[in-house]
Amino acid sequence: MLRGTPGDTGGPGLAVPLGWWCAEYTADEVLRSADLVDPGTVEFRAGLHALALTVHLCGGTRPPSPADAGPRSREWLALTSHRHPWSHWAARRLGERAQLARRGVPDPDLDPAAAAWEWLQGTEVHAADLDGLGEPCSGAPSAAGTAVDEGRRVWTPAWRIGVPLGHLAVGLW
Repeated sequence: MLRGTPGDTGGPGLAVPLGWWCAEYTADEVLRSADLVDPGTVEFRAGLHALALTVHLCGGTRPPSPADAGPRSREWLALTSHRHPWSHWAARRLGERAQLARRGVPDPDLDPAAAAWEWLQGTEVHAADLDGLGEPCSGAPSAAGTAVDEGRRVWTPAWRIGVPLGHLAVGLW
């Protein structure tokens, strides 16, 4: 039996990250249907990783059915909103899962989810300076009426591009 499948008893076998694959598939479908950026770009990959982490850490182990797509997409929108401390939330949720794994609770999805998180933190994207809107992860107030200066570009962690991209894609989905 494959570990990580329904009916898995935790015995010997191949650990398959089915939950992560479903979350990644869902994120890919949402981003591609929104058609906001080309799939071959670093921005798309940032959006894919950020949205897949959001879906997965919300307990999304399968693609949403038409009946539960609405409630789930509202949760994803809330988690990726500008004022939500997404990076802190994701780090905390991954930390909780890592603690369970250290206690012997098998989690085949932890390694690919952690790899996506590391990529989002460690990869920088040259993009418009989003600081004009306030720091999304800190909840700092934004400058009232300040628009993003598209001409001013800075190097920023990929998650800062991926989270708003994922938010927009879910909103269009």
